Amino acid sequence: MHLMIEEMNRWQDQELRLRLDAAKSDDTTRGIYFIGVLDMVKGLGGEAETQLCRGACGELRFSRFGKYPVTRFLQLTHSAAYVLAPPCGGYEEAMRRMGAQAVLDCLTATSGFNFLMAYNVLGAASGSPRRLVDGLPGAYLRSVSYGERHVLWTTARSARLFMRRDFMPVRYHEGVLQTALECVGARGVEVRGHRTSLLDCEYTLSWAPGRGERGASPHRGAS
Repeated sequence: MHLMIEEMNRWQDQELRLRLDAAKSDDTTRGIYFIGVLDMVKGLGGEAETQLCRGACGELRFSRFGKYPVTRFLQLTHSAAYVLAPPCGGYEEAMRRMGAQAVLDCLTATSGFNFLMAYNVLGAASGSPRRLVDGLPGAYLRSVSYGERHVLWTTARSARLFMRRDFMPVRYHEGVLQTALECVGARGVEVRGHRTSLLDCEYTLSWAPGRGERGASPHRGAS
């Protein structure tokens, strides 16, 4: 078991190096997500672990709605995932929890920029998971400076979300998408991510019929 953990750690470290090498200087993300990760580490770890993670990303202070290199966020979440692995149930589950926390942080932001509330995405989608999914590509563009995303509907309550040139691991976005759908009232949510290359992923999203579900957008690509 110890050897398996060491092998997994080496793989995660190698993945980080490859993602860092692929990033450019103008690939940025928002400070609100850094702050959320550090708060998680402080709550589940402690002050010493928090300072360790701050040091790993080379930044001591963050402005909530400021822009910071995604390389620093990659370094922060990588270090935090190791710290959070024991209480969360492993490195990948820690990544998923950090993605979920990103959505919750946006919901509590009272002013300025935030990710899922951009263009009132969550507000407009309340009670309508379809509206939320339709709004995801635009919301991501307001959150980060990199990547492309588009949605393909497969049934009335399932879709595929394609991400191209996105730096975060699959489990992180699974946490984002699962939590976002649940926040607009979706029930029986299932999110599965599949990586097609280092920075390209596909996510299948589905949910159960909901009572009073409203605001369905025109059905595209249904089977």
